[in-house]
Amino acid sequence: MDPESDFKEPGRVEGCCLVLAAVGIFIIMGGINLTVGILVVEWVDYFDVGYRIVAWLGTTNYSTSQMLAPVGGLMIKRFGLRRCLFISAVVNSFAVCCSAFSKSLWLIYILWIITGMAYTFHIGPILSYIMIRFRRYRSTANAFVVSAASLGTIIFGVIINESIEAYTWRGAVLIIGAIALNMAPCSLILRDWNKPRSNKDVLLPRKDEQDKEDDNVRVKFPGCKNILNIEILKQPNFIGVTISVFFLNIAVSVIFVHIVSGFRDLCKLELEDARYLVPYWGASGLIGRFVVCMISQHPRFDTFTLCLAVNILLGVTVALVPLFKGFTAAVILVILIGVGMSGFAGLTHLVIAEIIEEKYIHMSVQYMLFPAGIAFMIGAPLAGWVYDVTGNYVYSFELTASLVGVSVLIMSPFWLKHIRQLNNRNTSNLPGNLSATNREWIASLTSLA
Repeated sequence: MDPESDFKEPGRVEGCCLVLAAVGIFIIMGGINLTVGILVVEWVDYFDVGYRIVAWLGTTNYSTSQMLAPVGGLMIKRFGLRRCLFISAVVNSFAVCCSAFSKSLWLIYILWIITGMAYTFHIGPILSYIMIRFRRYRSTANAFVVSAASLGTIIFGVIINESIEAYTWRGAVLIIGAIALNMAPCSLILRDWNKPRSNKDVLLPRKDEQDKEDDNVRVKFPGCKNILNIEILKQPNFIGVTISVFFLNIAVSVIFVHIVSGFRDLCKLELEDARYLVPYWGASGLIGRFVVCMISQHPRFDTFTLCLAVNILLGVTVALVPLFKGFTAAVILVILIGVGMSGFAGLTHLVIAEIIEEKYIHMSVQYMLFPAGIAFMIGAPLAGWVYDVTGNYVYSFELTASLVGVSVLIMSPFWLKHIRQLNNRNTSNLPGNLSATNREWIASLTSLA
């Protein structure tokens, strides 16, 4: 075993510190990205431009961070995780604060591209870090981290709404830029990618050396030097799920950017009421992401099946939005959408980790983020263009629901293949990185058969 990549699964204290650091970063990063729909409405009115232009601006930082994910992995390999995360956090905070003083929409566009480049070092590398460092408690750690983004939606949704009312959108942007600086101290807690663990770093007593290591304790930690290895593209399961996630991201980007303006138009709400739908959306996403990730850890539930089910819930709910009016109905729909989006954020990477070989996990996260970034550059501007042409969001939201349906249809054959493998008596062909709970579930199916 390569000493540079041989890591002991973190003990309780260290594991809690790592998860809390990642949670802190995702609260801020997710809060800024997922509440941009509030600012979109303000920018449309202030700069007097169409929704298709501002919608593109609203997805710029998120899409840039995902498209450059492989580059971020290589930079972290070269300069170290802590250093890259700290510098990028400072740059991100500075760029967001500068956009508060901009008098040009295109200058804001440039500054938000810079913030997206800073996020490049956070989304992919941190998700990969959590997926690889944790094996026994992978679903639990992932549940806390991805749920943090929705928690950030609640917090930043309230902060931005109150700040706009008190200081206009410029004051709101300046405040969230200052808060974003808190990602810097959080980044110092995470360890570098390939730094070998010394005895003093182990918080729990080491057992006597054994000839055979416990698979649930030792984790093979692949280095970023293989980040551009195209072997991952030879995995048909990965290609199929990635294409499905591509269409899902196009649909989700519409909700990210147009949730305020869309529900205001379709449910006939006042702007102030529509803005406060974002915290409700964040609360449901927080609960949904955490719950579905924890459910996926139960031996009687399959992660892939659960992911497909919540995606179907998302598509059906979005399709029903134009049929309801009023704030109460809007809140219920937003809550269902938040729960439906939990599969997109909380389960996708867990599904990939179960259907491919473990050595490809790190590469799969980076390569999946790249087309997701392209999708975010397509969905929201497309929906904005449809609104500018038609004058309402009915067609935009129905297009969103259709894209979710396409994603489900593409993913279904791979889900069926996965189910056949689970019901097969001979599990020797299954990937070796299945969680212990899913192994118990497979064993129970096998015994019944």
